[in-house]
Amino acid sequence: ETIYDIRLNFFSEKICKPLINLHPFILMSTPYSLRKLQEFGFKTFEGFIDESYDNEEDAKTRTQLIFQELDKFQKKSNEELTDWWKEILPALEHNQKTFINMGKRKTKKIKLLENLYD
Repeated sequence: ETIYDIRLNFFSEKICKPLINLHPFILMSTPYSLRKLQEFGFKTFEGFIDESYDNEEDAKTRTQLIFQELDKFQKKSNEELTDWWKEILPALEHNQKTFINMGKRKTKKIKLLENLYD
């Protein structure tokens, strides 16, 4: 995400794309962003990815932890990556459904506008 080193959870299209397209992700954002996504109902990949980086408040250290995780993927074979993707597919499908359902919910502003014209 563009916002990286302040205490504000802001999600852009950068996280929306993997959620809707069944892609796993490592979220390079502000601390506790993964936790916020989980509060919204999304699943992350702890157990497959070391997500402890999300709890690191120092931006430089958080970046180093993220790159360490990315380095692990470079060392995996295509077969290992395919097997890994198959294991996390239920979480990916869950995230896609959650994202689509979020788009169907009406915000308070939309409900207010609808009530004004009823």
